[in-house]
Amino acid sequence: MPANIKDAVLNLMEESGALPVNDKQYNVLRIEADLPRAGYELTGEYTPLEVGLKNMVSETKGCYTGQEVIARQINYDKVTQSLTGLNLQESIQIDERIWFDKKSVGVITSVGYSDRHGDIALAILKRPHNQPGSELFVGQSRANAVKAQVVELPFTY
Repeated sequence: MPANIKDAVLNLMEESGALPVNDKQYNVLRIEADLPRAGYELTGEYTPLEVGLKNMVSETKGCYTGQEVIARQINYDKVTQSLTGLNLQESIQIDERIWFDKKSVGVITSVGYSDRHGDIALAILKRPHNQPGSELFVGQSRANAVKAQVVELPFTY
């Protein structure tokens, strides 16, 4: 918004009952809503198709950076991993590996604690492990692993 109306807009929002949120609260709301964030899910590691932004990618416009990769993913069913929500048994750290039967199937990209859902995360998971209901483990070893269950995104209220 233009800087000269910022205070007026903030006052109007406050008068209407809006409450400010801090970074931690915003992060949880973002995770619950399935919104990727720059530096977490939006990195050079993943394509827009893998982080749920297919509606932001043109399938008809050519000649843009990454267009050939995107076209191959679409035309040859090569979107082999996707942004997925997880309910966790306990809190974990970003960048932890996700396991199924001693095989790494993904990585944690965002974490938070939700009053509605408990410990939650966004992760990039390989298919078919990205399907809701899949039971996985997060951590460096199976002995210290945290149980995780894939959930439908966005998290329901």
